[in-house]
Amino acid sequence: MRLEKNAGRSGGRSEWYVPVVELQTQWPLLRPHVHHPPSMPSSGQRYSPIGQRRTGHLGVPQKVSLATGCVWDTAYHLICCHGVWPFQFVYLLVMVFCLEATAAALAYVNAGKVDSELAPFSSVFQRYTGSSQDPYSDAVDATQKELRCCGIYDYRDWLATPWFNHSGQGSVPRSCCNSTYHTCNGTLELPGLLYPKGCQVKLEEALLFVLHLIIWSSLAVALVETVGFVSVAQLMSDQPLLEYGILDREWA
Repeated sequence: MRLEKNAGRSGGRSEWYVPVVELQTQWPLLRPHVHHPPSMPSSGQRYSPIGQRRTGHLGVPQKVSLATGCVWDTAYHLICCHGVWPFQFVYLLVMVFCLEATAAALAYVNAGKVDSELAPFSSVFQRYTGSSQDPYSDAVDATQKELRCCGIYDYRDWLATPWFNHSGQGSVPRSCCNSTYHTCNGTLELPGLLYPKGCQVKLEEALLFVLHLIIWSSLAVALVETVGFVSVAQLMSDQPLLEYGILDREWA
């Protein structure tokens, strides 16, 4: 990249700026690929008793990361249409760095709290009644279908639920059935037809994947920003700003 001189207004001080053409060719090298962290699966209001209420604040790092991506996208479109002063570009990098550092710190802290935050997960299964009119039962069935899971840790967790003991059917809900087996009716005599993993296990894996993705992507963005800082510093050192001086009498 190169700097060009702007004569300034009314004979004022000349300043240096980065031309638009240079930014259009060089910015994509500094602009990180903005990936929207995958959101948790949901089924509208039916999934909210488990998916949203239990993991609400764990999505804060995701929201901060999305805000960072919006800042990058907005800056990219502005820079493609207008030039930008080097110090303004540095301010932009500092802003993005602070947002990414915040997202990474929140993701790291919340990664250690996933297990404890999902501890009340089992209480929802204990309130299962099998009725489609019951919001908890509807949420459990929707969760098992969406996450392709059965029980809390596996299908055997259903054996300790009041619904299983009162129904006397010797089977688990049909939402536990693997969708590839159309003959599955939830019977425990054929456990191979059920989803092998529990819902809490699958949900922990999904949350940890998102949080770790935010942490590693933040490190990648930090490396890209370091390149940006070095590039701007080099440009400003190669093309220093003009200094004020005393005019000779013949120019007065």
